[in-house]
Amino acid sequence: MKKIKKLLSLGLLTACVVTTLAVPAFAKSSVEMTLPKNPTALPKSTVAESKAEFGVHRVVAVDAARIRKGPGTKYGIACTVTRGTDVIIGAYTETDADGYEWDNVVGGDAGVKPGWIRDDLLGYPHH
Repeated sequence: MKKIKKLLSLGLLTACVVTTLAVPAFAKSSVEMTLPKNPTALPKSTVAESKAEFGVHRVVAVDAARIRKGPGTKYGIACTVTRGTDVIIGAYTETDADGYEWDNVVGGDAGVKPGWIRDDLLGYPHH
């Protein structure tokens, strides 16, 4: 939730709203979902393009970074990306045992595979 608020304040995330749904009395907590403002306005496109519509574009800010198969260095490498590569970050983040925040990669430039990348290795594109 903190990441969504940060992205909203930077004007980088505008295509969704966060809604809390009611759950049965036996459930221990509420459930949160991110829904598009107007789901009928989604483009008729591939799944990857649809994810990009609601993801946040970031760029690799170091000479080389590894996208991993899970949120930490103990996971295998999905691919390696270089400075300036565009990656699309989905809604999920995880913090590893060392305190690093990992962002879920759902797409990007050619050659970018889905996985996880450390947040401190990314910058924001210049518009």
